[in-house]
Amino acid sequence: MRSPFTGGDAETTRQRILDGRLIPLRDLNSAVPRDAETVCQRAMDRERERRYAGALAFADDLDNALQLRPVLARRPGAALKLRRWAQRHPTASLGLVAGLLLFVGGPLAYAWQQHQARLQITAAYDEADAQRTRAEANFSRAQQAVDVLLTQVAEEDLLAVPHLEPVRRRLLESALSFYEDFLAERADDPAMKRLVARANDRCGYLLMELGRNTEVCQVYERQAALARELLVLSPDDGELLDLLGNAEAGRAFTLHELGRLDEAVTASAEGLRVRRERVLLFPDDWGALRDVDESLGQRSALQSSLGNADAAVDADRESVSWNESVRHHAGTPEQELQGLASLVTSLGNLAVHLKQSGHEDEAAEVIDRGIELSAPHLEQLATDPQQALGAANVRMIRLRDDAAGANEARLLDAIAILDLSLEHSPQHVVLRRMQASAWNNLGTLLLDEPDRREEARAALQHAIDALRLLVADCPEVPGLASNLAGSLVNLGSITRDDGDADAARILFEEAVARAIPAIESLPDDPASRSALFNSAWYLALTSLQLNDAEGCVDAADEIVRRLPDDAKALRVAAGLLARAAAAGSPEAAPDRLARSMAALRMAIAAGWTDTADLDHANDFVELRALPEFAEARAAAAAGVPALP
Repeated sequence: MRSPFTGGDAETTRQRILDGRLIPLRDLNSAVPRDAETVCQRAMDRERERRYAGALAFADDLDNALQLRPVLARRPGAALKLRRWAQRHPTASLGLVAGLLLFVGGPLAYAWQQHQARLQITAAYDEADAQRTRAEANFSRAQQAVDVLLTQVAEEDLLAVPHLEPVRRRLLESALSFYEDFLAERADDPAMKRLVARANDRCGYLLMELGRNTEVCQVYERQAALARELLVLSPDDGELLDLLGNAEAGRAFTLHELGRLDEAVTASAEGLRVRRERVLLFPDDWGALRDVDESLGQRSALQSSLGNADAAVDADRESVSWNESVRHHAGTPEQELQGLASLVTSLGNLAVHLKQSGHEDEAAEVIDRGIELSAPHLEQLATDPQQALGAANVRMIRLRDDAAGANEARLLDAIAILDLSLEHSPQHVVLRRMQASAWNNLGTLLLDEPDRREEARAALQHAIDALRLLVADCPEVPGLASNLAGSLVNLGSITRDDGDADAARILFEEAVARAIPAIESLPDDPASRSALFNSAWYLALTSLQLNDAEGCVDAADEIVRRLPDDAKALRVAAGLLARAAAAGSPEAAPDRLARSMAALRMAIAAGWTDTADLDHANDFVELRALPEFAEARAAAAAGVPALP
């Protein structure tokens, strides 16, 4: 740091301060722009009326200089310089004035001044151009560096190594932050908006792989807004349509995962509309053709989650038909494999929904076709997570007709495919989730064979271990916790049946603990509700088995608290509370019976009308002795809510 008035000694410095003679900034650093030097000179002018009115005005004008905009400051003119020189040298100034009078108005002086002015203006423009060129080059280099960073996040082998997810996350956050800064700097630049939309597209996919669904929604919302804004200017731009379609499809996927089904349906429909529009404009674009299939599959999955099995089948049939036609557009071996994988995936989805709608014979035929198509290409399909998922899914469907152990054989094939694919993509959330589901399905399948219970136990433990790791890695995906709770209940039921109630209770307690945050995040999700009910029900029964009436009450209370609109669950909770009243201490019985009656009233209000159950169920023996029970039964018989 250096004073602008520094002289050779203290006296010279003092005199320069008194005279207001600054050392020009460009004498100290020639890279400083002339306008920036002018602004600084004005800020330190010796005359108060020539300085800026305040710091804000100074800052604004300095920003003008740095952004290459016109500045308010002006350099001292010749007259001012002469006046100040005369103030410092009063005697010498008299002779100079006399000499100057000879030249005032003369043509030679005017021409010389004009020549000097032109030189200064040319130099200023040259400097401005040079600065602008340097700024553009620096900006371009920065943008390219961030783009390379994103590419490395997506493609570098080291990012497939387990436990590097935090590194990946930091790189993603840094890249997105840089792009947002770039956009803020160039808010009106369409090219920069396009770059930011591309960056969001790439980051959204990577965040989706990591299971960070809340962030995925935000990223894709930003991407969709930018794409729509740019499409107003270029409505037939294929890349912009691609970015918008990807954003809506990505939003639909994550909203589905978060249990926001109505929003997911709207986003999916918009994604499908945009992608079909893109195919109309670019009918031979392989990526556009495949994107339509992705949206058709997404529509099927959403209809299934909404309980519309027939609508899901219709969507699947359209997807199968679409993929059969799209395969003819494949122009390379890679595209042929992609087309095959998409067809197998749509066949698997169709088989699942055919089974759900009661058409199991047709489902079996569809499964056989999917297996036949994919069997010769499993090693190739395993290198791509999406392709591997499709090949595994068609093999994981359990049918009633299990000739020669066909269900088990298919499940083992599915596990082998998923294991192979996870060697290529060890941190892929959906692959890991499906692998755990395959082990869970194998465990429940083996339970049907009494002499294979240890194998069943080992398979379920494998699923639980995998899901515990997955929940730890992706805590914000509530569906994973529901899956874990389900596997814990399955293993706990085996353990309880084998006579180890204490070990079973530990498993059921963990299941309830896992199910509670899942249902808090997704209160209307059928899987979350089922996981909570099954976990708490088994925990209550096991607590009774261990003569722990209070534990039974706590578990039943969780059912009442978490499922206040589920008639069947509330009826079960009422029975559990009544049994706890009978099994516990006499002092606690009245309170527990009162809670049982309250739960029964809630069940009737929610739609429980089975009077035969109320009249004869063993768990209501104690409850039927209460005077208010008859009133509740009458309400159930009439189909009206029971009075509180």
